[in-house]
Amino acid sequence: MLKKGICSFIGISAFLLASCGEENPSDILFTISSSSSLTEENSSSSVIEEYSSSPSTFSSSVESSSSSWEPYSYGELTDERDGQTYKTIKIGEQLWMAENLNFSYYSNGIRALCYKNSLDSCAKYGRLYMWSTAMDSVAVYSKSGKDCGIWRNNRQAPCQNQVYNYTRGSCPENWHIPTESDMNNIVDFANASAENLSWIEHYWFYGGNESLRDGQLSEYGYFWTSLETDSSQATVLSAIVDKINSYDELKQNFHFIRCVKDEKPLIVLEHGEITDERDGQVYKTVKIGTQTWMAENLNYAYPRQDSTSDSVSWCYNNEPDSCAKYGRLYTWDAAMNSCPQNWHLPSYGEWDVLTALANYEPIYLKSTSGWSEDGNGSDIFGFGVLPGGIYDRNNQWIRNADYVMELDCGYGDITSFWTTGQFTYLLDDYTYDHAISICFSSQIEAYPDPPIHKSWGLSVRCVKDAETSE
Repeated sequence: MLKKGICSFIGISAFLLASCGEENPSDILFTISSSSSLTEENSSSSVIEEYSSSPSTFSSSVESSSSSWEPYSYGELTDERDGQTYKTIKIGEQLWMAENLNFSYYSNGIRALCYKNSLDSCAKYGRLYMWSTAMDSVAVYSKSGKDCGIWRNNRQAPCQNQVYNYTRGSCPENWHIPTESDMNNIVDFANASAENLSWIEHYWFYGGNESLRDGQLSEYGYFWTSLETDSSQATVLSAIVDKINSYDELKQNFHFIRCVKDEKPLIVLEHGEITDERDGQVYKTVKIGTQTWMAENLNYAYPRQDSTSDSVSWCYNNEPDSCAKYGRLYTWDAAMNSCPQNWHLPSYGEWDVLTALANYEPIYLKSTSGWSEDGNGSDIFGFGVLPGGIYDRNNQWIRNADYVMELDCGYGDITSFWTTGQFTYLLDDYTYDHAISICFSSQIEAYPDPPIHKSWGLSVRCVKDAETSE
């Protein structure tokens, strides 16, 4: 569990930093905040986090360090962009830089800075970066951190990267900004024992150079991670006076970077298709992590059980073309029985697993076109959520969330999916028979899970049964 808090960069607060001895130091305006952190006026940041379903773990039997602090197993990294070399150290199964990044990043008017505006400080300590610069928000070196920290339409834009990959950011090629898993591994290992902490401090934090203890700057070390905690803050990995921990920091503050070597994608996607033998329709599928989902809405004309008529599923506005594009809208009872053999209506928990892998960002699951209010997604998973609308119990066809207060689903275009979750309650002699739905709208910041009456018509995405997923 991350320990949350706001930390300040002690030792820098007394100084107003500009550029590292380079031209046009007035490109950036700075103020000193009440928490004594270095900030940029009118700056912004955005959203991203890498997920790992199987984070690396550390052995409890790390070689103890001797009083002479002989090097353990340092390697070397050469940054091909500028030829600089850095010590590296293997911690568990991860390869880390054992020195701070000193790459002279500049983009969109933002520079990486030197402590006290001194190039000598850059050579000794590395450079200081804002979170958006650390993430390479303008995609100079890779698209993995694109738009992280950019304002768009008066709000902070979500990152456009593939969240199942590492975020390279300002790091050298094949290295990345530490993920939450990377950070937690360091924290857990370092704080397991006094011996581990001493090992981490000497070999990783100081890179074997104890002379770096000679000033406040070395004693208060904060390193950016790719974990965004809200619209204004991201998490730093901190090494503060004999303790390794994590904190939340304002994204416009300036901190160091320690890069981690890439290993492999954290989530593997497998695309395929399924043929529904009941009517011969073919659907795209996508395996995301361990789950295999339909990548299109179900369009099976489920018949009412007491007749041959189709009165429990509908095409939006009774238009067949809508069924072909958006699939059918089903009552909850019909949805519970409509999926093809070996597939089923997903539970709320199964949706939660999917949305967690998508960093709880609807933009990653939504189609790249078709949404109003600047609500299009990046659809990096190929999941392709479209605004299919709903059919409510008052026989209204609704494709705009502004008119459905019961949904509490943002604004603009809308679609909603049934889950197996249900509950019934009695209020004022009326029985409320509801089920949980997953709602998407043109508002891209969140998708709630409103309870909807089971008689409403919502879309269906089927998920493959676990025993047949392999």
